[in-house]
Amino acid sequence: EQAEAQRKLKNEIEALVEEGREQEKQKLWDEAMKMWQQVLDRDPAHETAVKAINRIRTNQRNKKDLEEGRRLFKLKEYGKAAKLLRKIKDSSPYFYDAKGELDRLQETKGNLLITARSLLVKRAKCPQLEEALSVLGQCKEIDSKDEQIFELLDKAKNRMQQKRCQK
Repeated sequence: EQAEAQRKLKNEIEALVEEGREQEKQKLWDEAMKMWQQVLDRDPAHETAVKAINRIRTNQRNKKDLEEGRRLFKLKEYGKAAKLLRKIKDSSPYFYDAKGELDRLQETKGNLLITARSLLVKRAKCPQLEEALSVLGQCKEIDSKDEQIFELLDKAKNRMQQKRCQK
């Protein structure tokens, strides 16, 4: 009788594991989490279930970060978007989506640099120089290692000093 109960429990767990994996494949994180949790309810030491739950939590966080990154991009909060998107590791099912968004941010940085250069003409007045500084600040948030951003920032600051702008 005990052997029968053990066999029944083993079959139940196997079915739940299978269902959990299937839900994960379809990125149905909440449903997958429920399946894996039921495995743990039946076998608290089930190593595969523990790992799956940790992986699902990470995937849920990555999905949230990707969605928030896209929202911030639309709001032109480029630095915050880039920071969130960079948190998504290459092992995540959301990595390629995040990489695509980061590529879009790099493209945006290129356009912002063109804008900044056009604002930094010799005859630029203080409002244009202040706008250039703001645009370059956004570029720096997207890519803090780009040398040309720092060169243009220096140029903008020097011009602002020469023209005695308020900043």
